[in-house]
Amino acid sequence: MTMFLITARQIKAARGLLDWSQDELAAASGLSGATIRSLEAGSISPQSLRKVQAALEGGGVAFCDNQGVTLRQRGTVCLEGRDATARFLADLEGRTAGGSTVRIVSQSTAHIMAAFGITAGDTKPLTRLAEKFDFECVTGSAPSEGLLEDFSVRYLPRQIMNPSSVIIYGDSAAIFRPSTIGTMDYCVFHILSFVGAWRSEFAALWNSAIPVVVPIKAGIKSTA
Repeated sequence: MTMFLITARQIKAARGLLDWSQDELAAASGLSGATIRSLEAGSISPQSLRKVQAALEGGGVAFCDNQGVTLRQRGTVCLEGRDATARFLADLEGRTAGGSTVRIVSQSTAHIMAAFGITAGDTKPLTRLAEKFDFECVTGSAPSEGLLEDFSVRYLPRQIMNPSSVIIYGDSAAIFRPSTIGTMDYCVFHILSFVGAWRSEFAALWNSAIPVVVPIKAGIKSTA
């Protein structure tokens, strides 16, 4: 279960996805219809909200801490909490053959660095991964020095990019975003149709993006 309290908007949206009435949600959560109506009107009762959340998640929806809600599909895994990045990296390394290319789209290079467990004082995770895989990245912000050294980077203005941040690897793709506890959350899809659509999206962005030129001590290195 998610670690944050869901909102009235999420409850209504989740009911809509499941095609549940307020009375059906009340029965599934063990609460009264009046309590459900009160929660959907904006009342905050942590205990009742958790019961509603458990019932809706049991019905097949997944909540995101940016007030999003979606149907949980077979082949979809949500990674949340303080160990989410470690679990994601284990999945990436387990599903991606050595020498393969990992492709990333994100408006924020800071989010990319965080998604791979990289901090300003510790770039070792990036160096280790770069020894195993090739990385191609399309970003909408100025890349950091560490990212430039280990990734092939191309730039696109943010306003023409999809707002989602996605990592495509092996037969999987992960949407990632900052969490409310200062870590990253990942929604990992092992669904071929979804991954194929993102591969096509990445190829279109990559081909239209501007290669970033990286200054180095001996001269100039292009990431093109």
